This record gives sequence, structure tokens and C-alpha cells, in this order.
Amino acid sequence: MLSFSSVSGSEIAVNIQGNDEIAASVHPPQITLYGDSGTLILTGFFTNGYTVSKLCAGGREPEILPVPQRLLDEMPDSGDPVQNMWSALARDFIADIQGEQHRPYLTFYDGYIYQSAIDAIRCGNGWRKLGL
Repeated sequence: MLSFSSVSGSEIAVNIQGNDEIAASVHPPQITLYGDSGTLILTGFFTNGYTVSKLCAGGREPEILPVPQRLLDEMPDSGDPVQNMWSALARDFIADIQGEQHRPYLTFYDGYIYQSAIDAIRCGNGWRKLGL
């Protein structure tokens, strides 16, 4: 389990369940964000599409949330949802290095931060503060 902080400083509990080295699984990769009034669940993000669901406190079934149209309109359309995300990253990266306006995107430093978290998880020694 990871713990993230919001901009205001309050902690957000996050559970990441992955199965990237398993040949077959009934459970898709999943990211779960726990909040005071409910839970957001992202599944299928390594496949040809993903689903975001909301489970309210006391609710029995998650409610599937549609991707906002404004986000879909900004995404390149190659016909493959995973390729669309890579194409958007390449578009924004190229615009950035050419000094043009672009949407924010993850950087190499972000990758370093994520890899530090992954290494801590793989180490399996319980809770650990990341020296970032």
C-alpha cells in the first residue's frame, strides 16, 4: 500500500494491484484510490482501454464513470487506445522541446520517482519513506 498526499497535505490511501508477469489472471491490473466519501477504481490500464469506477460509501456496486469528452477530444485517434496515449505523450514532448505550448506530461524525473516507489515495493520490507 502506498500513501500519497493531496495538495492540501491530507493523506490519500492508494492500492496498486498489478499482474504484469502473470500469464493469465482473472484480475486485471488495478489502481484504487480510497477517500473519505468513496473509492475510485481504475482497471485495465495496460490493455486496450480502461475503466474508471466510483464506489460511494455504503454503495454495493461501483458506478462506471465516462471519460470526459474534453479529454477524448484532445487525444490523438490512431484506432488503438494504448497507442493514442503514446501518441499524445510524443506530441506534447516534441512541442515542449520545440518551445511550443503543450499539455503537461510526465517527465524523466517522474519516472525516477515511480521507479523508486516500485523498488521499495519489490524490496518488501514494509512501509518506507522515499528520499525524493
